[in-house]
Amino acid sequence: MNAWQAIVEAIEKEKIGHIFGLPGGDLFFDALYDHPKIKPVLVREESSGVFMAMAHARMTGKPGVCYASSGPGVANLIPGIM
Repeated sequence: MNAWQAIVEAIEKEKIGHIFGLPGGDLFFDALYDHPKIKPVLVREESSGVFMAMAHARMTGKPGVCYASSGPGVANLIPGIM
């Protein structure tokens, strides 16, 4: 088991059905392939994923999950986090 698989399994254990973000060629989506209960919601800009995850968390009472590619993708998460 690699780190991405462990993260996806932790998301599934929390019964989180949706995650929000913009993929960037990492292994996260390979790990998601084996977990059809988790639905990725693709966004056009990373900070939108943060806002969507926060809204989803408020509506469901479960943790909100967002993701981005490394480098500039992570920097684009900052407006939503602040």
